[in-house]
Amino acid sequence: MRELFRNRWIKKSQKFISYDLTPDQPLIVNKVYSIDPKNKYEFSIDAICSKGDKKAAFITMIFLDEKRKEIHRRVKFISDSLGVQKTYSIISSIPLGSSFVSLGYRINTELAEPSHIKIKFSQIMEPVIVKKTTKENYDIVYNYKDYWKGKNLEENFWTPVGHYNNVDEYYASGKTHFNILKIAGLKPEHNILDIGCGTGIWMDLLKPFLSDTRNYVGVDISEEAINFCKKKFPDFEFHVCSNTQLPPLSKKFDVICLFSVFTHLYPNEILDYLKNMKNYLKPSGFVFADILKNSSVYEYSGTPDRMEYNEKFFIEILKSAGYSSHESVIKGSPDAQIPYKIFP
Repeated sequence: MRELFRNRWIKKSQKFISYDLTPDQPLIVNKVYSIDPKNKYEFSIDAICSKGDKKAAFITMIFLDEKRKEIHRRVKFISDSLGVQKTYSIISSIPLGSSFVSLGYRINTELAEPSHIKIKFSQIMEPVIVKKTTKENYDIVYNYKDYWKGKNLEENFWTPVGHYNNVDEYYASGKTHFNILKIAGLKPEHNILDIGCGTGIWMDLLKPFLSDTRNYVGVDISEEAINFCKKKFPDFEFHVCSNTQLPPLSKKFDVICLFSVFTHLYPNEILDYLKNMKNYLKPSGFVFADILKNSSVYEYSGTPDRMEYNEKFFIEILKSAGYSSHESVIKGSPDAQIPYKIFP
């Protein structure tokens, strides 16, 4: 293992590591572990940062192929609580082609001078297989309801839904949403269910387009966002929903759209949602949803902040939910955020 990472190896004393290295080099490597690419693993490390800045250090999972050549990394910042002994964890699915994983940590000298960082790593734990996340603990893992608390949407309704720098970026993104849906086949007479409607990013364009504003229903997990939409767009209907279940609705829809929703959900959440929304989809209708497509991951990878999917695995989820077919709205796209039409 020392031979494999000869050029990146740095010395480690019993107490502290040395930092006289370039940003690409500071990596301490632990032993190599065999892994099953069908599983998802968690790597944990005990560390205390007595001196340093946020994002000054990482823990890292280094994925290797069968010849032990590095093919991918996952990293996580750890130096966020000065003077506090903590256990930091990083969770990842396995990229395609991986046979081994090595666990280590590195210093980010791009963000902090080496002399300004002092971290002690007391124990590196072996990677463990992570069980599938369930709906019961999903809110604990990443609670969007807490995220929305305290947001003053009257003053700033654009940043919480997409980290837009200004309101112009927000409306430009809404225009893109609207145009892509029209390409996908949205018509003025359609009944549309907008899951994850946020603060109504494309409502100003949709209102003059629809033949009847009663054709639209928007739902979101955030009560704050829904209350904002009800006040700003009184002609439309809005409801609060849960992570994977829709509220009771009185009609079926020609189009059910989900912009940047599956990009934050685990596979079992997507499966549950797809099954639930079939109850409200007309036989002739379609679901419009996008994913972050990444052909290098075995099935999926990431956290609810950003979830990436292998397209073949995503299609398996669609079939498991009982959908008959699908098509890309934008043809020939590389790995990116790809929109799909999904048919019952």
